[in-house]
Amino acid sequence: MSIIQNMMLNPFATGGEIFEYNTGTVIERWHFFKNPGEDIFQVYYPIEVDYLIVAGGGGGGVWRGGGGGAGGRIQNNNQAFSVGSYTIQVGRGGPGGQGGASGTAGSDGEDSSINSTIAIGGGGGGIGQNSNNGGRNGGSGGGAGGASSFGSQPPGTGTAGQGNNGGDSNDSAFSTPPRAGGGGGGAGAAGSAAGNAQGGDGGDGISNNVMGVTTYYAGGGGGSSNSGGDGIGGLGGGGNGNVSGDADDGEANTGGGGGGAGGGNQSSNNGGSGGSGIVIIKYTLYTP
Repeated sequence: MSIIQNMMLNPFATGGEIFEYNTGTVIERWHFFKNPGEDIFQVYYPIEVDYLIVAGGGGGGVWRGGGGGAGGRIQNNNQAFSVGSYTIQVGRGGPGGQGGASGTAGSDGEDSSINSTIAIGGGGGGIGQNSNNGGRNGGSGGGAGGASSFGSQPPGTGTAGQGNNGGDSNDSAFSTPPRAGGGGGGAGAAGSAAGNAQGGDGGDGISNNVMGVTTYYAGGGGGSSNSGGDGIGGLGGGGNGNVSGDADDGEANTGGGGGGAGGGNQSSNNGGSGGSGIVIIKYTLYTP
């Protein structure tokens, strides 16, 4: 029986991209909502579902930028869904910071949700600019940008139950080469603090079994440095930092944070944008 025929005979719910998966003991139906914006999950018969909500990741900063924080992650199992319409929102990733004379910090990712259950967008990564280098708060916090130790600001804070804090920057009072940005926080771990001329790594996300495949979501972006090493993005779509060019974007539909861009003040390198979020709903269809 084709999936189209089966859906006509068993229309428990509609919405998103629909797949069926045989675990060996039961047939599961999976609904994937990937397109940023609003959609509807329509339930025709009462069902018990497991769902995963991942918000958009934060963008990475510039000028020794901090990595973007991962989008918030919420997983709930064995949830009773009654007949009715459920509003699905998939968040976009935050734009990465723009390099040049008027450099900017990374922007926050957008929230994802099922009705009133909301995963918070990842916090943007900080710019390596004195007194303006702090990472932004979010589902996971953005890493702080590498700046002067005079007036340096902290990394962003993650949302309890959804993510972790960003990593601290490595600051220097007078010399710029040691400065570096911290990694963005991930759902499974905080972003790593920057080292001496070394961007911090993004925090890892958390794995899920998606139709038999181990898949990570919500990894933080890596930070970057003035002229040294780059941080690596966390498992779950986090983008790598880049000292010599534009940083990597977070992977689409993972909520991964964007990488921080390196180089000194007024460097033209741009931060990576955060990856878009995703909503996944599954339930048992029948026993074969």
